[in-house]
Amino acid sequence: LCNMGKLTNWLEDGMLQYQEKLQIAFAVLQGVKKLHDNRILHRDLKPDNMYLHATFQNGERTIRTVLADFGYSCGYHVEDRKLLVGSPLYMH
Repeated sequence: LCNMGKLTNWLEDGMLQYQEKLQIAFAVLQGVKKLHDNRILHRDLKPDNMYLHATFQNGERTIRTVLADFGYSCGYHVEDRKLLVGSPLYMH
């Protein structure tokens, strides 16, 4: 389980340090790359579908980012990949 909950909540509260935001952004990019390397499209990436898990060592917090909700995901080969799916507010 992810003990910090959704990324959305932490962004709204402004409780993340700049370095943690960079760490999260990098982790999301790594996750998307891993999906694409395996020919999977998530198709609904947004902060509500990203969860955070914190661990502490020597008084320092390390945050792990977990991508979730693969309900709209598909493989590159799926014919309906051209259909517009996802969360409209995040689609630009």
